[in-house]
Amino acid sequence: MLLPEAVAMAQEARNSRYGAVIVGADLIAEDTRRAVRARRDLFSPESEARICAQVVGERRHGVLDNH
Repeated sequence: MLLPEAVAMAQEARNSRYGAVIVGADLIAEDTRRAVRARRDLFSPESEARICAQVVGERRHGVLDNH
């Protein structure tokens, strides 16, 4: 038979683990929402950088490296 203190400590540890999992899931969800929003926003800095690299590649800012 477990002592009441041991039971209370075990329950507290379990709740702490669940709390950490919930916080971690919330952080992942927020990061995912932010990434999806940036991907869908064509004028976000992330989208502009990605599109610029796809369109102009090495010719960025109209300067060609002829060496």
